[in-house]
Amino acid sequence: LPGMMASDPATPLPAGLPAEIEQARLFAAIGELMNTLFPGPAILSIDNAHLSDQATIELIQYLASSICILLTCRTEEAPADHPLRLACRPLKQGGHFAGLKLERLSQSQVVELLQQVAGGMLPDLTARIGSLTDGNPLFIQAWLQHLFETGVCYVDAAGAWAITSHALPAAPETVHRAIQKRLERLSPAQQRIFDLASLAGSDLSYDLLHHASDLNEPVLRTTLDELLEMGLLSEPRQAGQSELSLIHESYGEVNRAGLPAWRKRSLHSRLAAALQFVAADLDLAAPGLAHHYQLAGEPQAAFEWYVRAGQVAQRRFAHQQAREFYQQAINLDCCETGPVYEKMGHIAHHLAHYADGLHWFGLALERWIALDDLNGQIQAYYSLAECAREQSKFKPAADSAQLGLSLALEHPELPDQPRLVGRGHIILSNALRSGQLAPVDRIQWHYQQAVEIARLLPDDQLSGEACFWLGVIATNRGDYPAALAHDRQALECFLATGNAGWQAITYNNLAYHCLLNGQPGLADQAAQAGLKLAREIGTLHSLGWLLSTLGEIQLYQARYPESRQAFQEGLELVETWGPARLQPGLLADLEEKGFIYREEETLWFKTTDFGDDKDRVVVRKNGEPTYFAADIAYHK
Repeated sequence: LPGMMASDPATPLPAGLPAEIEQARLFAAIGELMNTLFPGPAILSIDNAHLSDQATIELIQYLASSICILLTCRTEEAPADHPLRLACRPLKQGGHFAGLKLERLSQSQVVELLQQVAGGMLPDLTARIGSLTDGNPLFIQAWLQHLFETGVCYVDAAGAWAITSHALPAAPETVHRAIQKRLERLSPAQQRIFDLASLAGSDLSYDLLHHASDLNEPVLRTTLDELLEMGLLSEPRQAGQSELSLIHESYGEVNRAGLPAWRKRSLHSRLAAALQFVAADLDLAAPGLAHHYQLAGEPQAAFEWYVRAGQVAQRRFAHQQAREFYQQAINLDCCETGPVYEKMGHIAHHLAHYADGLHWFGLALERWIALDDLNGQIQAYYSLAECAREQSKFKPAADSAQLGLSLALEHPELPDQPRLVGRGHIILSNALRSGQLAPVDRIQWHYQQAVEIARLLPDDQLSGEACFWLGVIATNRGDYPAALAHDRQALECFLATGNAGWQAITYNNLAYHCLLNGQPGLADQAAQAGLKLAREIGTLHSLGWLLSTLGEIQLYQARYPESRQAFQEGLELVETWGPARLQPGLLADLEEKGFIYREEETLWFKTTDFGDDKDRVVVRKNGEPTYFAADIAYHK
């Protein structure tokens, strides 16, 4: 026809055929061409069939009756009403269609695949590739190609893969483009929900999206079903996990990278308000709320929630996590940080990080002085004294304690003045006793003052601390029954207050003094109870003492393997965190100062210089330390 038109332009065009007849003739011609080209059995492969237009899908339907066709498509991009699915339905009903769903590779399958292609085991790389790709074969291929292109991987002389660095590069551009291409096809409602989902983190739930998106429930349910069908969201349906989650974090990363800054702030603000409304437990939601408020550009609200998150973590004895939350609050630099400095100091003291404690309590003291907060200043002086004492800085410890006590005595108008005075007596006497800076009678007088104040208030915590240290004084004087009585009274007080930290260390003293009173069975029970508690709350300070005491008890009971194990664990703890006064060399230091002397290959402590009826053996002739050796280390 074109040739005829060229030779005779006046030739009239034939009348056009109806569209359906033209299509039928075209399909018939294509079918004849296929039969001519491939007279025997053949397979027609069509990749990414979900991208086919309507005419192509109709051609596939036509050819399916005469040739075997292999279609590949992304099911998440071919929902139930997709034209391709509708076209395949009658073929399936007629027995001319079979579907095969390719699942993501499991971690073991990823290991097997990489082992085959790499010619050996690369466990670290395998684990990270599996995590980054979530078993998606296309993403695995893209990542492996990317690792070779960036020089992270290479093939060695033996033909096996080798790694130049364990630090992986940024995700391959092909993965980003593939994800972006999928996200670009989202409808406005789908994009709205996915934007929120990519920012929600582990708090993602139906209720959260409902309140943050402002979509009515029918629209929200339909949109979520679509995103689930598209494979962008998933429902873990496992205890302890969120109701919904992104199919993989890489989708969230790509989506967040494309969001304008103002949009992110707006969405985080919506998520914070929604989470605060729907959360069943605001304590558990506190970290998420702090995070969203911070990224929403609302630092004051973020500060409050970071502090609350830290307090919750501290109550669970998750001290490292608490410290991280408090540090994030401090970094915001928008609210009063004095109370947070104190909390950081208390965590440091609890973990036996006494230098850190001095740092944080020092910062707190500066804030309280600037604010003219007398109560805060007194508490900070006391805390500084306790940390300095643990570092064997006894004179500075006594000076700080005296400053706090004097300040408390000078201001009877303070609401909690009697309790502050009582604590000052205890902390000052501890510093004086540890550094041997005052006579025993004066030290005991301070403790007794604290006991009297505690009884008048009444205050179980204050009474317990005073009784605890009176037990130490009684032990130093050799009055073990009195020490035991003080220990039991102290433990009763701490059980009443619920203070687990003081309970643990009191169990230690109770166990040791039971042993000195000839009650090894009760001593073992007390030590085991304290050890269990110390492990639960993570107090290394008490744990070290309890292991030492338990070792002494087991040694007394001739349980030598158990005793050795307890001493070894305790020694490792002390070498890791112990203050200088507990480190190896203590006895040598005391000998140099004249408190310890040697006689007939035995090491003696001059307890008669401190009112005892006789000197005490510290190390026996065979080199074994006595109970008194551990007592010296503890009570110094």
